[in-house]
Amino acid sequence: MLLSHPPRHIASILIIVCIAAGFIDTPATAQSEQELRQVIQRLRIQISNLQNELRSVQSENERLKSENEQLKNQLTELLRTPPPSHTSPTTTKPATGNGQVTVDESAADANPLALFSAIQNDYAETMKDMERGQEGDRQRIKFMRKLDQWQAGINRRYQSQINWYVHIVEIAQSTDRGVTVSMIAVDPITGDQLGDQFPALLVGNALLRRLAELETKGELDILLLRGVLIPEVEINPDRETAGTFDSPKFIGPYAEFGFTVEVQSLIPAPEPDEETDKVDESNNERADR
Repeated sequence: MLLSHPPRHIASILIIVCIAAGFIDTPATAQSEQELRQVIQRLRIQISNLQNELRSVQSENERLKSENEQLKNQLTELLRTPPPSHTSPTTTKPATGNGQVTVDESAADANPLALFSAIQNDYAETMKDMERGQEGDRQRIKFMRKLDQWQAGINRRYQSQINWYVHIVEIAQSTDRGVTVSMIAVDPITGDQLGDQFPALLVGNALLRRLAELETKGELDILLLRGVLIPEVEINPDRETAGTFDSPKFIGPYAEFGFTVEVQSLIPAPEPDEETDKVDESNNERADR
């Protein structure tokens, strides 16, 4: 991960300076001038060493930032060509094939569509007996309090490890934590798109280098992503319906759907015959949780 703050050596330097000041303020009867000179010299050497180390770390930090920016620009250029055989990133209908999904969707974290469906059903079950009332009245206050409790629980409960087949759409932005990439989940056999595009966080330069290597080998089409799914359901007290564009996706009154993924690894998608057993085992494990 890139260094985003200077190391703690500055605090160490200040402590040493304070210690030196304590020695200097000591009455002459307690410390001879020679002893004070020796202490000050030792402190000066320590401060100089710490300053040199700080400059070295700062230099390395700048190098990593520069490498990060170069890799980001390289991938952005490589991804300018639209992804083949897929529809617009905002479309949730199948892009190819006959619309059949070969991924087991019995688990909520099977893909973005399954996640949205599970959360929407959870909302409906939780809020079914609650009256929305009118803005400012007691019923609305109770409804929103219940919704806040549901939101906190849902974001914790649906966080999980995932194995998704994905296609990279574009490099979205670079932050202190890493680089955010827009992806779409796809069916590994039919290539059909499974939900809207979503943000995925690549931490550190290793994953960026990996993507650049895959692109040069022509293996950047469909990838197998392993990472952490982080639901980000939001409360919007002004939204009662889906609206014309339905963005963010509408779960129910005052609740909006969203999630991010923290990427742990990306590899070229195995051939379906090679991966079938692994996918089945992974889906069974998720269903048992």
